[in-house]
Amino acid sequence: MPTRPVSQDPRPTNLEETALIPGVRTDGAVPAAEKNVGVEVPVLRRAMRPESVGTASNSAGTTLITPSRSHHTHYVTFTGGAGVRILPLAVAARLEGDLCTVQCEVPATSGILVEFRNDTDVGAHLLPANSFAANRWETDGFTTLALFTFQFVSGAWRYLTSKIPA
Repeated sequence: MPTRPVSQDPRPTNLEETALIPGVRTDGAVPAAEKNVGVEVPVLRRAMRPESVGTASNSAGTTLITPSRSHHTHYVTFTGGAGVRILPLAVAARLEGDLCTVQCEVPATSGILVEFRNDTDVGAHLLPANSFAANRWETDGFTTLALFTFQFVSGAWRYLTSKIPA
């Protein structure tokens, strides 16, 4: 079986390279166990790793997050003390189903209020009120890392999930 040099991007770029992925058939036949899965290899790859990465720091006010690809991860480092921080997710050039994951690194300071907004600093709140008081995440002085994931649906960002260690 042919092998690919380690230095090359591991993503297949054509049908011949797709054949190098174990378990992927290029003859059109679908094994019975895989017929109802409904997820193609490129879709799985898209869901598994970001296509673009951004970074920002925020000491006060608003920091715009502008995803540049269909699966974007943005790392935001907060500094300073208590106060409201607004993170709008830009909607320009986004397509249905795009994903944006925001990793927040915060100091061990309580009272930092993080609001995710749709497109602008006065856009619709993205965090649900039934899970987050006043549609914002408030730091507790102990948690220093949190992860939020949003999906672009019907022309706007929607909250999908978050992971905030207790």
